[in-house]
Amino acid sequence: MPQVSMSSVAWAAVAFMIFLTGGGIYIIATENIPAVFTLADGRWSMVYPGASEQTLNEGLVAMVLNLFMFGGIFLAYRSTKVVNDRGKANNMLMLGAGLLLIGLAGGFYLYNLKLTVFR
Repeated sequence: MPQVSMSSVAWAAVAFMIFLTGGGIYIIATENIPAVFTLADGRWSMVYPGASEQTLNEGLVAMVLNLFMFGGIFLAYRSTKVVNDRGKANNMLMLGAGLLLIGLAGGFYLYNLKLTVFR
């Protein structure tokens, strides 16, 4: 039986969770999911109004934002492992905090778009 490293299993689990939280099952299960949505006034939108459905682009953006959040947390964690180079540790921590904030702010903005802007 082949040996599988625990880090490979952990990375696969993280990738699967990012896929799930971005709506990956919905994207796969829904037939003919649109990439953009046409609003009542004829404009196109990447975000489907309402929480019941989503577009393909919206799901992919959600996955990227979740990846930013995980990457930020991971970089902040890795910065604690750097003991000899204080500047590198601080840079990793600031980059991690920045990625985390970008992911959180983008997620809240996307959520706000879905629930308030197009109604």
